[in-house]
Amino acid sequence: MRKEGTLVDATIFEAPPSKECGEEPGPGDAPGEERQRVAFGVKAHIGVDADSGPVQSVVTTAADEPAVSQAHTLLHGHAQEAFGDAGYTGVDKRERMKRKTVKWHVAAPARQDQGDA
Repeated sequence: MRKEGTLVDATIFEAPPSKECGEEPGPGDAPGEERQRVAFGVKAHIGVDADSGPVQSVVTTAADEPAVSQAHTLLHGHAQEAFGDAGYTGVDKRERMKRKTVKWHVAAPARQDQGDA
């Protein structure tokens, strides 16, 4: 029996920040205070057929939208398996995935070095 699957991923198309939201200190910032880096642009969430390779779905969102939030929209109706990177951790527990019969294969998150302690 042939299984069909979907590879999912997301990528950001960055845009330069506006002058008001840049990383330069603002009048209300304390000396030495750093601003949080904000992603500006568009995120493309892409679903690709795991067997033959053509793109089967694309959804765009704001750049700060988590990859996992659009996983349900990237699957075609016949997908039995789906594959994603660590950005899709917990996808099978999300409300919109509970009605789907897809088996998810998600890469483990990268390990953080503990350093020499």
